[in-house]
Amino acid sequence: MTKLNYLLVGLLIFAGSAFAQDPSGNLTHSWTFEAENADDMKGSANGALDGDAQIAATAAGDMGAVLNGGTVVLDAASIAINTYGEVSIETWFTPTAGANTGGFTMVAYLGGSESPSTDPNVFFGSNGFFIQPTRADGVARAAISCGDVDSPWAAETGVNTAAVLDADQLYHGIVVIDATTISFYVDGVLVGSDALAANNNIASVSTVNAWLGRGGYAGDPTWLGTIHEANIYDKALTQDEVTFQNQKGLTIGTGTNIAGTDVAQPTMFEANGAFYLQDLQPGEDYSLEVITVTGKSVMNIENVDAAVIEHQLQPNMYIAIIRNNGQSFATKLMVR
Repeated sequence: MTKLNYLLVGLLIFAGSAFAQDPSGNLTHSWTFEAENADDMKGSANGALDGDAQIAATAAGDMGAVLNGGTVVLDAASIAINTYGEVSIETWFTPTAGANTGGFTMVAYLGGSESPSTDPNVFFGSNGFFIQPTRADGVARAAISCGDVDSPWAAETGVNTAAVLDADQLYHGIVVIDATTISFYVDGVLVGSDALAANNNIASVSTVNAWLGRGGYAGDPTWLGTIHEANIYDKALTQDEVTFQNQKGLTIGTGTNIAGTDVAQPTMFEANGAFYLQDLQPGEDYSLEVITVTGKSVMNIENVDAAVIEHQLQPNMYIAIIRNNGQSFATKLMVR
């Protein structure tokens, strides 16, 4: 066997291993906004735009919910988060630079908004969990709090970052909760994990509210920025699965071709100087073009017939377009 053959075999083995880390089989709900609405592209928990929120094209090349002080209201009852044995909530978001710093903001919240026994006119975020990019104490946080309506902040189990997530850049946040632990990942990296207190468990999370861009505390400001995508999995994602999602990048496109015909959608991701293509249909003629987020073509390959394609692109964010018989699919990819 030649050195080239050994290389190809090695790449294919790596690709097979990487494909096994794809968590899409456990995806239960997905809001990508690519159809220019807040519909659930996987389940039945369709969302609605509230206040000044609107769907618009973003600099990242996708469609996103630009909140402007508004909120995306999801169907919490259909999500039924308290029926999950373990769960992972994934968000891709870009803040309005510096606009949230100093406030307690949340990009994702599932739970209650209830009045304490001392004051029926106040509403606290209790029996819920969240991803919080900014706080008044200068950190970001993912946490769960159940069983204490009067002072839910005292009942939290959570993980803090070292600083807020409020720059003008794309962030990837995932909070993972199983029977014993909560973990927080930012941009594919584990920030930390914490053992759940006895009162904190998924079964105790309220199914009253599910919001993107606001939390359960009525006195807290809404988050300012763009939600590009949010996903829920009925599984505690592993580090390998989180890495896969981070490298795969944003969903760009609705899952149908540009002409609107439903077809099987190929997917791809990047790792170690190569593109890995999945779900190519045997006998079909594919081409691959890679462009920058500003639209400059940097790679164009006709007659793609391999699952692994090496490249020499510089680290950056790119958009990969797979074409087949007049049908086009696009996905955002980070080359590291």
